[in-house]
Amino acid sequence: MNSGLIRLATLLLILASGADARAQTGDWYVAPSIVFNQSDQYRGTEDSLSGIQVSGGRDMSDHLSLEALLGYSNLKGLCEPGDCYPDQKILEASAHALFFWNRKSVLAPYLLIGVGYQTIGADSGPQYAREAGDGGGSTSLALGLKWRLRGGSYSLRLEQRVRLVFDTANLTDTLTTLGVQYDFGRQRPVVAPVANNDFIADKDGDFDRIPD
Repeated sequence: MNSGLIRLATLLLILASGADARAQTGDWYVAPSIVFNQSDQYRGTEDSLSGIQVSGGRDMSDHLSLEALLGYSNLKGLCEPGDCYPDQKILEASAHALFFWNRKSVLAPYLLIGVGYQTIGADSGPQYAREAGDGGGSTSLALGLKWRLRGGSYSLRLEQRVRLVFDTANLTDTLTTLGVQYDFGRQRPVVAPVANNDFIADKDGDFDRIPD
């Protein structure tokens, strides 16, 4: 299990190191979202709109983005006659790779894979039945859609993510998120190659790369 996480993390690092490092306009971004949680039945919690998350990352190329995510959910425990499951407060941190087919399209679908870790804070005591455990490492797989709004700096982002948590019991959660992404950053100038030194001497006598 741990070796699988290591292999996936290594793959993300390889993709990042091999990506085109030339920044594009708005290559950095931040994306706050609301989260609808459909938790694993062993958590004993209600399905609800009960979470928030913030993603921040960079577009590494036309087809690849890398991002980090921090999320928080407050899940209400289910109650049965004479017994209740605890409310659970989940804090998640993860790293994702997003793969786009055509990022420049107004509607741009993408595939997300990632690794992360979550902690669970829950009430305890004789009146509660607890199933979920204390948290642990996780992997995620998601399908998403980025809808670029007029002007280009803002986009709506809809995502359906399945998260497997390696806890005392392996938990499979489904998270539906809706948020707004803001792109920022400046394009780095690309210096055109110079044919030869004679051209420099003729056009740029002081070698400041500004034609005389």
